[in-house]
Amino acid sequence: MSEPALSYTLIIVIMGKGGYTVEFRWPCERVVLNCLTCKAGVDFSHSSGTCTGCGQHYRVLDGAPVMLEESGHRAEQPILSEAESQRQAVREMFTTINHSLEEQGVSRFSTFINFGYEPLEEEESSADRHQGVNESSVRMLQEVVKGFELDGRDILEVGCGRGGNVNYICRSSKPNLAVGLDLTEANISFCQNNNRYEQLYFCVGDAEQLPFERESFDVILNVESSHLYPDVYAFYREVYRVLKPGGAFLYADALDVPVFKACMEQLEGMGFEVVLKRDITENVLRSCKTSLKNRYAALSRGFQEEEDKIMNWLAAPGTAKYQDMFTGKRTFHIVQLVKRGNSV
Repeated sequence: MSEPALSYTLIIVIMGKGGYTVEFRWPCERVVLNCLTCKAGVDFSHSSGTCTGCGQHYRVLDGAPVMLEESGHRAEQPILSEAESQRQAVREMFTTINHSLEEQGVSRFSTFINFGYEPLEEEESSADRHQGVNESSVRMLQEVVKGFELDGRDILEVGCGRGGNVNYICRSSKPNLAVGLDLTEANISFCQNNNRYEQLYFCVGDAEQLPFERESFDVILNVESSHLYPDVYAFYREVYRVLKPGGAFLYADALDVPVFKACMEQLEGMGFEVVLKRDITENVLRSCKTSLKNRYAALSRGFQEEEDKIMNWLAAPGTAKYQDMFTGKRTFHIVQLVKRGNSV
């Protein structure tokens, strides 16, 4: 058993022009961060983290722990040099997105990075509509968590991006604890500097090496992120490990049809029970079309002379990513799963 973590300290840094940054320093007394090498607890009571077992050091970024191996890859597995290249490409893409949003002056309003969910005509009603720049992304989250109680739960979002989902959960529900983990330091830095909730923490980390003890969370959320992971099965194994028995894995992503089938077989084989499996490809395509103009305007400056790249990333009509979903080669599913066993 890892040593218990110390209680957190709340620091409010006063900024100019009436703005402020709320910085929550780890560790949180409810969740122990584990060393990636020896799995002992990591002490973040000082300006950096030190493993209580092997002494390995971990950096701190804007008050958030950076739970990545110093080398950036697992050298004993040579195939991971390709995997690390994939991770680095992801970091660079989302770092560029962060810079572009800052340059456009819309960073503080752009807390979501996903295609979004647009109701089909038969679903639309005034009661279902949510006003605001992030309307379709909020609706996506609501569809993913629908039917699950979040009040009083310990929640982890893997691939939290710029924190839109976990911030909305803290605003609309009363979780006991919420943790957002992301591979890109620029994302976590933004999250830390825009966090207003005492029960919400952020951490830099790898989805394939979650730095948490087994059975730590009641709910694990992952939205439109897993297709970027070099080894999605490693991610699933980590989700199963850190999820409590009876806990919920709320999952949404776009995957090629054969890949999605294989992933579902893997999840069920691990011991997950499928509560819901829902194809929302049409809703996502509709959102891609209706939100394209605003999203392109926010991101275009950061991808100068790379219009094809940004249009494909946004799944604009006519791009390969859009066509793959339109033709049925790739489908976007919401999947709700429960880890078999008695809830805690």
